[in-house]
Amino acid sequence: MSTAYPDAPDTSEDGSDLGFDWEAERRWSDNMGVLLGVVAGLCVLVVVFAALFLDLAYVVGFSAGAVVLWGGCAWAGRRLRHRWSEEMGVPPAAVPVLSRRLAKERIPQSARARAAMAVLARRTTPNPLVLKWLYPVLIALFLLSAVFRGLDGEWAWMGYWLAMAAVQVAAWISVRRARGRALRVLAELEGAR
Repeated sequence: MSTAYPDAPDTSEDGSDLGFDWEAERRWSDNMGVLLGVVAGLCVLVVVFAALFLDLAYVVGFSAGAVVLWGGCAWAGRRLRHRWSEEMGVPPAAVPVLSRRLAKERIPQSARARAAMAVLARRTTPNPLVLKWLYPVLIALFLLSAVFRGLDGEWAWMGYWLAMAAVQVAAWISVRRARGRALRVLAELEGAR
């Protein structure tokens, strides 16, 4: 971990001086290539699974879907990081560092970094209606699907739908906690003005 140094005016030409050594806080996973590699690996696993257990038509469909998913993730991830970095006034490589600091509620001392973190907190705070309706409805649908599959005696599909419901419960809890952290940081940042 780096230690923050006192606030100083931004002397860099590209706006990379945030009042703390953000480059020392970068991780190997901040690279977009790592995310794309993980998504590509998952796509390969899906295609291999389809080739082993399904017909050739499904393999072609899953392969096409995997390529579209991989390309979509690559395009959307890069675009989102660059758009957020422009809104925040920081280099694109600093966005994951500020996001990690937000998740740990570590507020920087620099006024410029605090302003960037406030923008990031506002952008990443999910809509309360999503938390109130979307996740419970999805969980209920997945559980209902599991019950119907169980009544039909299709135990593998029942297990699949139960696993999907469990993933949605975990996602719901995670998003609620992230929203709470972002709102606490935002309240502290806006209260300090």
